[in-house]
Amino acid sequence: MLEILLQPAACRDPGELVMEGFGGAPRFLAYPRAFTVQSGTNAVLSCQIMGDPQPSILWEKDKNAIEPSGRFHMESKGDMYSLLVSCATPKDSGLYVCRAKNSIGETYAATMLRVEPAEPREEGGCSGSVAPAFLIAPSSLRVCRGEDVMFTCRVSGQPCPVLEWEKDGHKLSELFESSHFAVGQKPEDWHFLKLFSARPQDGGVYVCRARSGSQEALAAAVLLVEPQALPGGLPNGSPADVPARVPGAKAFAVSAGKHAKFRCYVTGKPKPEIIWQKDGEPLAPGRRHLIYEDREGYFILKVLYCKPQDQGLYMCTASNTAGQTLSAVQLQVKEHRLRFQVQLADVEVAEREDAVLECQVPLETIPTSWYLEDRELQPSHKYVMEEQGVVRRLTIRDARIDDDGIYLCQMKDKGRSIAEVSVRGVIAKRLPRKLDVMEGENAVFCVETRDVVEGSCWSRDGLQLRESPRTVLKSFGRTHLLVLVHVTRQDAGIISFTVGESQTSSQLRVKCVKHDPPSAPVAAEMSVVETNTALLTWCPAPDSHLRPASHYLLERREAAGEEWVQCLATDLPSCVRVLGDSVPREADYCFRISAANKHGRSSPVEFPGSVHLAPAARLERGLQDVWVRDGEDAQFSLELSAAVHGSWFLNGARLAEEEDVGGRCSVQRHGMEHSLLIRGVRLVDSGAQVTFVSGGLRDSAILHVQAPQVRIAPVPEAERLRKVPAGMPVLLECQVSTPDAPVCWLKDGKAVPLDDIIAVQAEGCMRRLLLRSACPSDTGVYTCDTGDDAVTFVVTVTEVPVRIISSNEEAPHTYMAGQHVELWCQLSRPAAPVHWYKDGEEVEVGESLVLEQEGPRCKLVLPCAQTQDTGEFVCDAGGDSAFYTITVAGPGREAAASPLIRELGGCRLSVRQVNRCKPAPHRSRTLRGSAALLRLGITAGSCLGSFHPDAQHGAAVGCEKEEPVRIVSSNEGASHAYVAGQRVELWCQLSRLAAPVRWYKDGEEVEAGDRLVLEQEGLQCRLVLPCAKPQDTGEFVCDAGGDSVFYTVTVAACSYQYCRAGISMATAARAAEVPVRIVSSNKEASHSYVVGQRVELWCQLSRPVSPVRWYKDGEEVEVGESLVLEQEGLQYCLVLPCARMQDTGEFVCKASDASVSYSILVAELPVRILQPPQRSLELLVQAPGCVELRCELSVPDALVHWFKDGLEVDETDNLLLLVEGAWRCLFIPKSSAEDAGEYICETKDEAVSFDVKVSEPPVRILQPCRPVPVMTVSPGETVTLCCELSRADTPVCWAKEGVRLEAGGSLVLEEEGVHRRLLIPAAQAEHSGKYTCDTANDTVTFTIQVLGEHEDPLVRILEKDVLPTQRHCKAMEDLVLEVQLSHTHGEVKWYKDGEKLQDTGRVRLEENGVRRSLVILGATGKDAGEYLCDTGDDSIVFFITVEVPRVVEIIMELQNLTVLEGEEATFKCLVSPEDVAVTWQLNGQPVVSSERLLVTRSGLCHSLTLRQCQTGDAGTVTANAEGLVSTARLSVQEAQVLFVRKLQDVVAEEQGDVCLEVEVSHEAAEVQWLKQGILLQPGSKYLLQESGCRRTLTICSLGPADRGTYRCESLHDRTQAKLHVEPRKVSIRTPLADVETFEKETATFHLELSHPGVTGVWTRDGIRVKPSSTCRISATGCGHSLTLERLALEDSGTVTFTADTLRCSAHLHVREPPVTMVRVPRDLGVPETGVASFECELSRPNAEVKWFKDGQELRPGPNCRIYSAGRRRILQLSRCELTDTGSYTCDAGDCRASAMLHVQERQVHIVQELQDVQVREGDNAVFTCEVSHGDVKGEWFRDGEKIKVSSTVKIRQEGTRHFLLFCGVRPEDKGLIRFTARTVISEASLQVEALPIRIVKPLRDKTVLARHKATLECTVSHARGRVRWLRGDTEIFAGDKYEICNLDCYRTLIIHRVGPEDEDSYTCDAFDDRSTARLLVEGS
Repeated sequence: MLEILLQPAACRDPGELVMEGFGGAPRFLAYPRAFTVQSGTNAVLSCQIMGDPQPSILWEKDKNAIEPSGRFHMESKGDMYSLLVSCATPKDSGLYVCRAKNSIGETYAATMLRVEPAEPREEGGCSGSVAPAFLIAPSSLRVCRGEDVMFTCRVSGQPCPVLEWEKDGHKLSELFESSHFAVGQKPEDWHFLKLFSARPQDGGVYVCRARSGSQEALAAAVLLVEPQALPGGLPNGSPADVPARVPGAKAFAVSAGKHAKFRCYVTGKPKPEIIWQKDGEPLAPGRRHLIYEDREGYFILKVLYCKPQDQGLYMCTASNTAGQTLSAVQLQVKEHRLRFQVQLADVEVAEREDAVLECQVPLETIPTSWYLEDRELQPSHKYVMEEQGVVRRLTIRDARIDDDGIYLCQMKDKGRSIAEVSVRGVIAKRLPRKLDVMEGENAVFCVETRDVVEGSCWSRDGLQLRESPRTVLKSFGRTHLLVLVHVTRQDAGIISFTVGESQTSSQLRVKCVKHDPPSAPVAAEMSVVETNTALLTWCPAPDSHLRPASHYLLERREAAGEEWVQCLATDLPSCVRVLGDSVPREADYCFRISAANKHGRSSPVEFPGSVHLAPAARLERGLQDVWVRDGEDAQFSLELSAAVHGSWFLNGARLAEEEDVGGRCSVQRHGMEHSLLIRGVRLVDSGAQVTFVSGGLRDSAILHVQAPQVRIAPVPEAERLRKVPAGMPVLLECQVSTPDAPVCWLKDGKAVPLDDIIAVQAEGCMRRLLLRSACPSDTGVYTCDTGDDAVTFVVTVTEVPVRIISSNEEAPHTYMAGQHVELWCQLSRPAAPVHWYKDGEEVEVGESLVLEQEGPRCKLVLPCAQTQDTGEFVCDAGGDSAFYTITVAGPGREAAASPLIRELGGCRLSVRQVNRCKPAPHRSRTLRGSAALLRLGITAGSCLGSFHPDAQHGAAVGCEKEEPVRIVSSNEGASHAYVAGQRVELWCQLSRLAAPVRWYKDGEEVEAGDRLVLEQEGLQCRLVLPCAKPQDTGEFVCDAGGDSVFYTVTVAACSYQYCRAGISMATAARAAEVPVRIVSSNKEASHSYVVGQRVELWCQLSRPVSPVRWYKDGEEVEVGESLVLEQEGLQYCLVLPCARMQDTGEFVCKASDASVSYSILVAELPVRILQPPQRSLELLVQAPGCVELRCELSVPDALVHWFKDGLEVDETDNLLLLVEGAWRCLFIPKSSAEDAGEYICETKDEAVSFDVKVSEPPVRILQPCRPVPVMTVSPGETVTLCCELSRADTPVCWAKEGVRLEAGGSLVLEEEGVHRRLLIPAAQAEHSGKYTCDTANDTVTFTIQVLGEHEDPLVRILEKDVLPTQRHCKAMEDLVLEVQLSHTHGEVKWYKDGEKLQDTGRVRLEENGVRRSLVILGATGKDAGEYLCDTGDDSIVFFITVEVPRVVEIIMELQNLTVLEGEEATFKCLVSPEDVAVTWQLNGQPVVSSERLLVTRSGLCHSLTLRQCQTGDAGTVTANAEGLVSTARLSVQEAQVLFVRKLQDVVAEEQGDVCLEVEVSHEAAEVQWLKQGILLQPGSKYLLQESGCRRTLTICSLGPADRGTYRCESLHDRTQAKLHVEPRKVSIRTPLADVETFEKETATFHLELSHPGVTGVWTRDGIRVKPSSTCRISATGCGHSLTLERLALEDSGTVTFTADTLRCSAHLHVREPPVTMVRVPRDLGVPETGVASFECELSRPNAEVKWFKDGQELRPGPNCRIYSAGRRRILQLSRCELTDTGSYTCDAGDCRASAMLHVQERQVHIVQELQDVQVREGDNAVFTCEVSHGDVKGEWFRDGEKIKVSSTVKIRQEGTRHFLLFCGVRPEDKGLIRFTARTVISEASLQVEALPIRIVKPLRDKTVLARHKATLECTVSHARGRVRWLRGDTEIFAGDKYEICNLDCYRTLIIHRVGPEDEDSYTCDAFDDRSTARLLVEGS
């Protein structure tokens, strides 16, 4: 059927003519769509039907009527009808038909429903992943009308690519009937598209898409179809007779120079061919005639710049196989009254010549303008404009191809003159000046040259274009094409074609169309009749036919007020059922609906009310067993599929919703995650079962509690590295994590023995080791080990310097030669080493000098003094020295005393000389200034003077006598042992005032400062150290010139050790200072930082103190790169150079008893979204295009979350979340309608939203190609009309001549996938006409012509159905193909594989009446293929196969082989063809494939491989190929015996065995072994073995005689090696292990050695153990054992085993027997507030116990007393409460016992009940209730909800009376008030009388200007007042026109864009009051 509608239109004011012919018969406005759903889900088929009267609806499935039942529901609402299939199964798949019928007519529509199984099926095909690629792309073609077209291409890719063909952006099924084209595939990845009988409308751009997975490739080609002209001059298919005038043709007028546009809308299938004519003459496209088809399907004829000669009758003729039709319009061209005297004339010039246009205007004064088409020209070198009188002339210089066109000369506001300029050149047809295409369409550019040229070039914006998949460049002779496939905005630009010096250009503009979204649906209603289900119904918008909705979006939110979330997208335009399983959690939900299509979505419409929905939860992540340590928290969690409530159970006991009474268990729920936290678990909780229950869901897990790990707190390095002098106490201490944790102290890896000197102490968490008096032997590494952790201390004990207590240093040492000289000194320690020096050099012992030492006394003796012995002798004891000045006079010189002595008047001086070459004694008292007098030995009564060195005598000369200064008293004798931080004061009292003194430390004079103060008051001098430090330890000297005093000061690092050591602190107490205070700090400053900032915490102390420690969250900090501790004076600082998140916490600075805390908060850097700058963007995407959403962050590694419609998205194969530095990308490679929605990229600080709208491509008819040729059939033939659609779920409408066709009678309608067919089984004359197949977006028209009785019949092939089309013949036979025609004069053509056959020698074409035959003589394999017999009206295809006889041939024979023994031999032969069966024989025996004999085959090659050939394998090998035999000879030569692996030198131990091994070249080889050239024979000493190719020699029981050279020989090779025998080395394999046991038990120590027969010695604590009645020693093989029986406590010690150089020790620890419980506690029952006492008796009085209640340890408190009495242990509970009920356990470590306590509850009752209260709004309401006891707590509830104290609610208790006060009650405060106290309840009601709502400030009349905004406002008495607005008596609702605002007490109505029609009375109705005002509008 053909239908045509012709519309004339001016260029800017087109008129339209619409012709429709629908009656009251039913018709489908919306067809049911095909669905594919998963099994178990619901399927809804819906359609929209109109008809008058209303039709009745019947649904069918597979031609069987569907009756309403449990699974099938039929609904209708207005003209919408739907069928709901609940819980669809695969059996529900099939064809569903909806039939509509009324009294006028009947119609139907069908659709397919496909139900897939729930389990996804694996896709077959190729594996791997390789992007598709075109190996060979399709080629562009040019053909003549009627020829067949074949596009071929070759594609690769994995998975195997799927190919789709399209033409001009449409699928082929949308354009062509199925019989017009064929798509297929050939071997080796070849694909083809074939078009039969090409038509002009088939020309266009063909694109082949290859899709593989998510990847795609495309290639394009161009088809040009040249029309064939018939003798009549009209194109083929044009009507022969065209009327000169068409009666009733509509007239259409246009002004001269304007454009005339004609639109012709034609329907029909096949698509008709359109011919435009003017006055009966066909029109061809040209400069002024544009002919094309627009995007809406209209055929357009546009006449540009109309001239008077363009007047005439314009006709649009449409024809196809079904027939033809036409439509006509009469065009009239009106000329302007003022015309040109002489019009412009058309001009033709050659390229590069000048073109001149000339015309004459009526008057000289009339101005004119020149135009090139629509572009006004300006005077220039190119365009020369001249005016000479009335002549107007335009000269176009150097005319080029682009100057070709239409030129106009126009008088201002008057007439025009038009002319065409033709430029002759190489280019005959130029490009259009501009081309507008839509984005995604194809842009085609065509240029024609006058001759065939080469070297042409296409360019865009000056850049040459190259061939690519999206750019097609093709030349057909003189025609040159450029096609840009699927253009984008980047393709826009200037397109140029250049050949030689000629060029033509066009501007390509790419446009995007904007469409409006649909209107909002109406009549939204919600039904909640069904439980846990909401039925939502609505109606489409009234203007849905103008802006149809493709689907509806349903959104939900919780009634509590969360954000809206999209929950469903449906195509059903009437209703949807929402089930409880579709919501995430249990709540009350509200819903709203909006309509959407590819252009956007409407505003939402909310459904009234709400519904309670609860999902059925599933277990997403179950409970897991938890392992924790004693005292830690245990957390259990699980995740459900929905947010529902649940309960937790611990060992079957249900836990409270939030926290239990004891606060031990905490239950929390966050969304779908439920968690249980058990705080402080104990070992007794191990094995507890935790269970979660929610509805029918249940899950459990087990709690495992392990003993806690004992950790040791970090100890500063200064505390761990200790250096103390001998005799001083040493205290090592550390802090463990638990108070009862045992520790073990070790010294150098061994347990520390405890005695009177060493003590171990434990106090709380502190563990200490005390050395009361350290000695050098105590130096070592001490370790405190808990088993889980350890800390080490390095202790270094230095000896106290040796002091010289007394000596004869002061005695006179003047002797005569020959006298006996004895120098002696008494040391502070016996046997201390001393050194004697004389004049600075160490003395040498001999006959003349004797050194003696007896105990602490040392002597130097000169038996016979000589004069040379005169000099200074020094006794150096390391820490002290004594000086002796010896004078030995010769005979007769005794009177000649030293003049110096005489001059000093008897003063004795001791002059010390220092030898500069030898170091001075270690701690010599070298003083400065006047202190040197002490060193000179000046005694009391001596004189004070100045001394000058004498160079010769080394003495001092001169003395000025004065009274020396004496030190009368001092605190030298006091103890000067201090701790760091204490004040040290050294003082002395002088004999004379203002006497100068000097202070020295360790021999050097001190300097006064902040840390050392020198004071002098009268006779007293002081040295003060305000804050002593360990480095202040040393010897201080106060030198008063004539006297000195020495102080030995010791400053220890820790003050605590001295207290523990028992050292008297009397001195320290006297010197105690005031407590340390923190003077200032930056604690109060803000300590909020961001990551990377510098943090500085400081505090200033009142005085120096050591140590100052810093803690973070209770643990001492550790110094490192991220934390620095600084000190400057009294200021202490902690610095974090670069703060981190984990630095958040509480820092504490602790100095002695003072501390200061800082709360540090380190936050992350704010994460900003830098790109895009907008916070809301809209993105339009057409499926299946990609979607890419990108955001740039300010922090590159920040975390983001992506949400779609409120739900966080998960990454899938089609949704990728990418991270590219600071960019975050959401990428959807292939979009679909389900991907539409709101996407949000959210950081922790910002978010950006993307509104993604995905539109589906329109449905197109891919086949047949349009226009469809006329189908001419004979009466009685079967006619099939077929269409192929772009989508399978699209309904179509068949019509004939505009009348809808239904199945039945002589018509059959079929649907199969994307194919739609109309069948006419027996065509008759009445079936002639135009048939139309119409989709929503496309139409195709077919023309059927049934021949009459007198017309020439068609030539048909008879009995086609019975002819054998599959033929098989043997080679060299004759092949005969024969057909029978319907007429004898019919002609046929024969084709083979598309090539026409000619009558030749082997091929004969024969005719015999109606028979036509094809005979092929002597058929061969090449004759196989496809043969086509074509009559022009009919055709048949034969498929021929030729059987070629099998020929077997041996191409390559077997070859003789000679191999060595042990090698492989491979025989090969080539046999043709490949499938020949070849059998093998070896020496006449068939070969069976095995490990040695391998038979293989590869193509034509057959092979036999013999592995490890032996001499016996020699013989004949035969290959038999189906009777053909090939033979070869195999020869095997004996192989040489060679050593593959040679001997290696070996080192072995004595008494062991050794194995020498070699490997020979083959297994049968023989070898012999030799030692030192002597052949070795097998025996007990030598073992000779063979295993395959291995040969071994084993030598047993090695001895020294076995060392030497061993050799292994064969006939052809030899190898040797040396054997070295070493003495055996005994080692310990299994060492001794520590043993711990009880008294009177038995302990066994066992160790294992590497060798047996080794003797050893056992010792305990260094004493050898001998066998006895309590001690057994045994040795078996390598094992040694020691067994000790009836052990006692004193048997504890170290057990050692010694053997040779080996030594191994272990520790034996014998403990007391475990404690037992003599008397256990008993169960008790006491009344509430009573006293309960539990008592037990132990076997030992010193045992410690712990008391527990229900596994929780008890601590002493106000109501809990724990004490001991001998062996009795007592727990006493006072004022028992109900919570004290439980199990109480006494744990003595080795034993435990429990008892139950039952506390009887007191009975509580109500003394005074609550009374009902009624108050007015704003008043106060008081409730009072009195109970029987005053210590009972009560709770208040309102309507079942607990009341909490707030600013308006007060709760108070006074003794037994309880009060509840509501301040300023509101109406919503009313309800039932309940008071509960334990089990008693009292209730009363609260009634609140609401105040009426009044209008305080009424409305006022208002006058506004038209098109402005009008605002009406009033004020009500209360903010909660609800009002409504009325216009007259009609209520107003918010919308685009009206805006209603409620802010506090103000009620406002805003009317937008007011007009005169808005004048009226407006009322604000507050129900209790109302106000009315008048609105007046001025202006229009």
